[in-house]
Amino acid sequence: MRGGYWVCAMAGIALLALPGRALPAPAGNADGDDGLAALSLEELTRVEVTSVARKDQQLSKVAAAVYVITADDIRRSGATCVPEALRMAPGIEVAQITANTWAISARGFNSRVANKILVLVDGRSIYNDLYSGTFWDQNQVPVDDIERIEVIRGPGATMWGANAVDGIISIITKTAKDTQGLTVSAVASQSELPQAGIRYGGHKGDNLQYRLDAQFAEDLPLLTANGSPAADRWNSGQGGGRLDWTFSDRDTLTVDGQLYRGGGNEPMDPAFPLRSGRIAVNPYRFNGGFVRARWERRLDKSDFALQLSFTDEGRAEWIAQGNLYTTHVDFEQHFAIGNRNDFNWGGDFRFWRDAGIGLLKQSNFNESLAGGFVQDEFALVPGRVSITGGLRLQDFAYNGKNHPEVQPQVRLLWTPDKKDSVWGAVSRAVRMPSEVERNLDLPFGLPAQNGIPVSGLLTGNPDLPGEVLIAYEAGYRRQIGKHFTFDLAGFFNHYTNLIQTVNQTPYFLMTSGGPEVIAPETYQGSGGANTHGLEVSGSWNPRRNVRVQVAYAWEDASFGAPPSLTLTTPPGQIWATPQHVVNVRSSWDVSRHWSLDSSVYGVTAIEGRVPGYSRVDVRVARKIGEGGEISGGVQNLFDNRQLEFVGEDYVISSYLRRNAFARVIWRF
Repeated sequence: MRGGYWVCAMAGIALLALPGRALPAPAGNADGDDGLAALSLEELTRVEVTSVARKDQQLSKVAAAVYVITADDIRRSGATCVPEALRMAPGIEVAQITANTWAISARGFNSRVANKILVLVDGRSIYNDLYSGTFWDQNQVPVDDIERIEVIRGPGATMWGANAVDGIISIITKTAKDTQGLTVSAVASQSELPQAGIRYGGHKGDNLQYRLDAQFAEDLPLLTANGSPAADRWNSGQGGGRLDWTFSDRDTLTVDGQLYRGGGNEPMDPAFPLRSGRIAVNPYRFNGGFVRARWERRLDKSDFALQLSFTDEGRAEWIAQGNLYTTHVDFEQHFAIGNRNDFNWGGDFRFWRDAGIGLLKQSNFNESLAGGFVQDEFALVPGRVSITGGLRLQDFAYNGKNHPEVQPQVRLLWTPDKKDSVWGAVSRAVRMPSEVERNLDLPFGLPAQNGIPVSGLLTGNPDLPGEVLIAYEAGYRRQIGKHFTFDLAGFFNHYTNLIQTVNQTPYFLMTSGGPEVIAPETYQGSGGANTHGLEVSGSWNPRRNVRVQVAYAWEDASFGAPPSLTLTTPPGQIWATPQHVVNVRSSWDVSRHWSLDSSVYGVTAIEGRVPGYSRVDVRVARKIGEGGEISGGVQNLFDNRQLEFVGEDYVISSYLRRNAFARVIWRF
């Protein structure tokens, strides 16, 4: 790791110590709250989260590793997109690959399309079943519309189904009621052309509110290793809206949707076999949208929700193109049984169809995933000890076969008093193989051997099993006085059936031009791994107008595979995860109108491929009137050429530049 990291860390810690006295009133933000005084640390521990058990729970009473990124956290970080905001959460690996691609995962196995973490937006999955993962460039959520992000580390498959293996990122947007009036925003920086957004919220009476919004962004190229501009410029435009209708004392209906379009370029690895010296840049484009409807009914002792969504994802890259259409129906009910049992049950059906995807043995396929869950929280000692048991049965239908899976969990919570909580959990989760892993047909050229042409052939395996995780977790939370909170979580994960590419026996093929050697590869669920780690976060309010937040994660892994197989990619290279990540942030409301925020982000090396690095960000903001804010700052203050991740497949990683930015937001 670079020696400069410690210098930057000390500089950041020094920034934290700058505030020297309490001021009579802290600065508010552009939403009109009271800045850092809006919620005390004691109140923050009572913030309700909904994504762990699909019901309202106080954060301090959740038997899982959860971190909440609030709207104020996002605003003060200077983040203009969700990936930037996720750097704040412990146990979440965030690395920018190019101007338009990110690698984001929980507890390891990071990659461009990380396949073991489920991302939700208002309960709607944006996990791509064709590739297994999330395309962050085509799933933009305007940061001004976000109420909070609930980051769950560890399995959540019992409640949310397949692919919620190592974690869940649940993005919860503001209601239309909370986004009334006209809001305009603009961002300008060294790394992007002016980014503009507009939102208008209105209402009809007291029971119906709506909003409409649009956003456009265009990022300039990042840097190559020699400091010249990289070929990764891109742009994105989107527009959508939301309607919230309370049509009775018990019932609400939410309808929202979005359309988007964008594209750009990706720099290609000249060593990638399919490139064959033809092009240096891969142009790509994406377009699509979604519509979602959710009906909720709340009764005296129970509540239920029914959600229906349809998503169209179109993507065209040099290597493949096509559309994926997904329909998802989800139902859940929550009610109490007596004084000790809190019961949830529900089910969902997910159906998707592809149109025109290239490089697959079979195109225009139809597949489905159906499942149901039950979960009960039982108070062993009311107010002190509770145990939660849950079970999901699901069936993944593909290639004409059914693949049933069982995903159970048991969680125990002990709260000896109002300030302490101890929890433990054992869970099983499954990552279903992607269509690419099951159905690929990819020929590529290889160097000739003794004058005989050689061709590679990577094919999918229709009999792949699901990747399985058995996770053991434990944690401890404590509120120390009125000024400090502490959260500790540890885990041990055991993986089986990890999918890897393996070499098969070469063979001769007679062609019109003579003999040719075929070197085949395929996918096999033969890998295994054990991972373990520790995650710590804390928040400290030394004064009413000062807050310091710390997040740290340590994790390690060991891999195994049958010795009879020759792996195309060594197991350790699928890890791509730093062993240590630390983030220290400070927020200081200097006066009623001025605020200063700083952060230090340190990452150790991804062994043999990406050197360790540090990052220091500084932001200054001034409140203007009751509805506006102007801010500016610098990201990567001490480094003008920083590599965060290794290139994958045909994409070469770019280097991040030092980035000065200015942002204005105004609400009318």
